Amino acid sequence: MKNGKVLYRGSEVSGALANGKLQVDFAVGRADNPKVNALLLVKGSRSSTHYDNFRKYLKALEDIKDQ
Repeated sequence: MKNGKVLYRGSEVSGALANGKLQVDFAVGRADNPKVNALLLVKGSRSSTHYDNFRKYLKALEDIKDQ
């Protein structure tokens, strides 16, 4: 969130906040009952968070999955 706005990959997410609370919607997709184990919200910029380490972690998971 920056200046009262929620950003995802540098773009503003419209309708993400209502009365100061994050709105999360679940849509029916291929999986009948989607499951979420966690949400990770990080305050700060890429340079003041562990964003780069997180991206490396995701890449490592993809590499493992591809093996």
